[in-house]
This record gives sequence, structure tokens and C-alpha cells, in this order.
Amino acid sequence: MTAPMARIQMGMELCWGLSGRAGNPHGSTSSRRFTLKDTCTRLLLVEPWGFPARPDNPQHNSIPIWIRAIGAVMSPFNPLAGLRLAGPLGPTLVQTIRSDFKQKYASVFDDNTVSDYIYHLNAQTPSGETAFRNMTVPYGWARRPMLERIGRVSASIPISFIYGSRSSIDSNSGHAVREIRPDVEITVSTKPFQSVGVG
Repeated sequence: MTAPMARIQMGMELCWGLSGRAGNPHGSTSSRRFTLKDTCTRLLLVEPWGFPARPDNPQHNSIPIWIRAIGAVMSPFNPLAGLRLAGPLGPTLVQTIRSDFKQKYASVFDDNTVSDYIYHLNAQTPSGETAFRNMTVPYGWARRPMLERIGRVSASIPISFIYGSRSSIDSNSGHAVREIRPDVEITVSTKPFQSVGVG
């Protein structure tokens, strides 16, 4: 059964995308792409990644050569390949690099449960990570920015953008879509949370 058929059978009319750290980094991208191909009654994007194009970087040469060299060497690998390569030392590596997890969740867990969970979540086969890598250009910008394609979403589908007040995802994209698509009902809101996920 195809995804559109399953969605129709389940009565789903809302296409939503959860991006940021709770789902996967490209959940909103998947939802937007699905909306381009199928009919939904509303598109809800939480922390949507992938709207703006990579800005021209006239100061690329100001990046130290050793950083550019490390980037060139690491570019064939998925970002979390080192974590998987660490094997049984992986949980200790997560606890060391992200020691803030233990403090952040001390009221709920008094051990390394959150760090261990993060490790085991990311130690699996990197299918989503590989997909994300294939959708990006250097420094995490979208290979095919959605701002260039948002005009293909039907004008009958309202779009809602939700951003965290302290999010690393810039809400300017939501406002840019409102300017590009005056024919669509678009809401952009900022909620008092850091981001959608645990990190």
C-alpha cells in the first residue's frame, strides 16, 4: 500500500512535520514534499529545517585552512559515524561530550539513562542520517531549499509554522513564505520552548 493510500484509509487530513531534535532533522522536509504530491487540509511545520538557500559566503577564505581540511576529510562520513565507531565506549563518549544531559534531567533520572538512550538511539543503522546528508550541502544547508518550491503547494492548504523562542531554526523563513504566498493562509508563531527535542 502506498503512503497516500494508507493516509486516506486512516482518515489523515493533516500533514505535519516535526523537525529539530525530537523527530529527525528532516521531518518537516518530508511533510512538505508529501504535501507537494498529495492533498492535505493543513500543513503544520514545527521547527522546519530546509527553507532558505545557503548564503553566499564571501568570507570562506577566512575559515582557517585546518578547519576546511577536517571538513574535507570528514565529508564522506555521516556525522555520527565516530559515535558508532566508538563501539562499547560510545555511552561514555556521549556522557563526556554531553554531560549537561545528567543535570538537565536530574529531577527525573539519577543515573545515565538519558545519555544511554541518546547513544543507543544514534548507534543504529544511520538511514535517517544518510538521507539528511544526501539532502544537504556543506554546513547543513538544504540542497533543494523549500523557499524555491513552496509555490507548488496548493493555495487551498493553510500552512502553520511553529518555532521555539530559543530555537536555532530561524523564523524568518515562515515570514518569507507569507510574503511569497499571499494567496495562502499562513500562521507563524513562536512558543516559549527552546526546541522540539531533548538536546
